[in-house]
Amino acid sequence: RYRADTTGGNSGGPIIDEATGNAVGVHAYGGCTATGGSNFGERVTIPAFWDAMGLDDDPNPIDECTGNVTSFPFSESFETNLGQWVQATSGDDLNWTRNSGSTPSADTGPSNAVDGDFYLYVEASGSGTGFPNKRAILNSPCLNFSSLSTPKLSFQYHMVGSAINSLSVEARTNNTGNWISVFSRTGAQGTDWNTADIDLSAYAGNASVQLRFNAVTGSGTNGWQSDIA
Repeated sequence: RYRADTTGGNSGGPIIDEATGNAVGVHAYGGCTATGGSNFGERVTIPAFWDAMGLDDDPNPIDECTGNVTSFPFSESFETNLGQWVQATSGDDLNWTRNSGSTPSADTGPSNAVDGDFYLYVEASGSGTGFPNKRAILNSPCLNFSSLSTPKLSFQYHMVGSAINSLSVEARTNNTGNWISVFSRTGAQGTDWNTADIDLSAYAGNASVQLRFNAVTGSGTNGWQSDIA
């Protein structure tokens, strides 16, 4: 929002930060009156808007992977904390929750961890906050596959509930370019934990690979029944 003066026909014009000369948004709406209010538009860091502009680079590089994992197998069961995995700080709506035992919502989510005591899941409860179609992203550290010829990712996932939406795993290299889906499941997948083994040979020899778990909650009146672990 801003008090810069606008007139009819200015929609689509750039919103300029005078301190830097950079465009920080696109003007869309007039809201100023003689007594107050503000004009407003869309900020350029909204991921969907960035994509619509046809730009490949991520407008929020803060989610670039860090570290340099070179020792494999590299494993994490979240028994103590998130380890080297990190919550996304842009492009999603929810965080993954570390939990033991059952999730708070009935008829959705696992009743226990697949190994040890803890697991990560997305809590879908709360209309407008947990659902509908709210996204949670968990990012890996930088994985160095320079010495690997047949890298793979193995993990367990749990998707049960009347409104399960989707879970995907995506990859990119060198902290640039578009995320590529390497695994996807939609809808309920049974009451038990399932095992996924994903071939990542396409990324063999690459010195910087980043993976992310991307879950989207359900919709409708039962959207809260869409916990994914």
